[in-house]
Amino acid sequence: MTGVSRLLCLVACVAAPLVLGGRWLSAAAVALVLAIGAVGLNFLTGMTGQLSLGHAALLGVGAFTAAALGGTTSTGLSTERLVGLELPVIVWLPASGVAAGLAGLVVAPAAARLRGLSLGIVTVGLVFLGGHLFATATSLTGGANGRSIPELSIGGHRLRDALTVAGIE
Repeated sequence: MTGVSRLLCLVACVAAPLVLGGRWLSAAAVALVLAIGAVGLNFLTGMTGQLSLGHAALLGVGAFTAAALGGTTSTGLSTERLVGLELPVIVWLPASGVAAGLAGLVVAPAAARLRGLSLGIVTVGLVFLGGHLFATATSLTGGANGRSIPELSIGGHRLRDALTVAGIE
């Protein structure tokens, strides 16, 4: 990416909340989050030539860590009590990234020694292992019904509510 295109991307990100409505802004935020995963996969596959399919399992580790640390113990659609510590976003958001990173570090020593198809098979195994663990750890995941995630709020302000700064909503 050249300097001019980086500057244009930065201007677009700053201007987006001023121009886009709530629905389009939400879609843009989801697209940017998915772009982070795509850049990570591109780095591994495109630059090193390695095949990895384990991103989903590590993403699940981070997501369920966030749900457990920030979520409530209510049952919701599940039939059993869920793990939920109701910690603030400033705690559970970085902790979910650290948990996913630590899970990656557990797999890394074995995966670093593999190449090509062998690495692909091991990472597919990681996805199946994660899927099995997420399906059986129902007090963490809510089982087949799933669970709700904690609402994002900082300092009592819900991040989904409109925020007015310098007269601009």
